[in-house]
Amino acid sequence: CKLIHPSDYFTKRGFKEETLLHFEVGDCISKKSTMSYRSVIPVHNLDGSKIVAYIGRSTKDFIKPKFLFTKGFNKTRYLYNYHKAIEVAKDKSCLFLTEGQGDVWKLYEAGVQNAISIFGKSLSFHQKKVLERSGLTKLVVLTDNDQAGRESKIQIQRQMSRMFKVCLLYTSPSPRDS
Repeated sequence: CKLIHPSDYFTKRGFKEETLLHFEVGDCISKKSTMSYRSVIPVHNLDGSKIVAYIGRSTKDFIKPKFLFTKGFNKTRYLYNYHKAIEVAKDKSCLFLTEGQGDVWKLYEAGVQNAISIFGKSLSFHQKKVLERSGLTKLVVLTDNDQAGRESKIQIQRQMSRMFKVCLLYTSPSPRDS
């Protein structure tokens, strides 16, 4: 898929061009691609050495599903932005956990460079093991303040509170995230 950077779709949704360039987010302009009419978000492996998948966010309401992952991508094995966040997180001994990529971008725009996304509401076994091996001591959990987000916070606290100080913060759902 041929991309133009930064993503016009996400720029119109309030994200800064510099942020989208930092995270390499672009819009697919290839008409015959599976990512056609989608903003494309690269997902790197844990050390950042290669892109392991792409997430395509539909830019048109009629295009379903809203989010499309590269075929064969197992999101439970990765943490979005881990490769960029981990060194800052180690310096601060703290990592912010969010639901989605847009949450990571907004935190970045607010000066928080130690934020990752778990690709949804649940922390997988593999994601948990990566965090346990990180050497960190504090996790700040930022999920939406909807029913699923509140349940997610409790689940993550139960999973991680033996190894980490877990801080639960509540946010409101943003129209940018829909």
